[in-house]
Amino acid sequence: MPLYKGLVQGKPDSEASYVNVLLTTLAKAPIASVVLTPGMAPPSLASFAVDAEEREWIDSHQFYYDRLDGTRIVALILTLAGWHFYHFLKTDYTLKTLLALPGGVERNVAFAVKRISRFPAAPIIVTRIE
Repeated sequence: MPLYKGLVQGKPDSEASYVNVLLTTLAKAPIASVVLTPGMAPPSLASFAVDAEEREWIDSHQFYYDRLDGTRIVALILTLAGWHFYHFLKTDYTLKTLLALPGGVERNVAFAVKRISRFPAAPIIVTRIE
């Protein structure tokens, strides 16, 4: 169920895979928001699972959360949301994507991405927009 071409299961880039699973899970979960901090391990995604099937799918990725680069994860999400180095004053972004559902159905999903401050290493809040 990749949300973004290049963020697919089985690729060696664990951080990109984590971003894919995070966005997919947030798109379907009742919990619609997460805080990510550069330099810190990202949260476990199992707690966001809505059912056993979703938990199995998350667990199939076998993330070693303590080894994931939180800074790279934040950078990937900001890049997908349209951040550029010359946007140092901007703090609010929108990440729009398609969620692939079983049976070939696709659903538009949008996430608000907010940098908590203008400081380059600031945490971000990713929130699904209803």
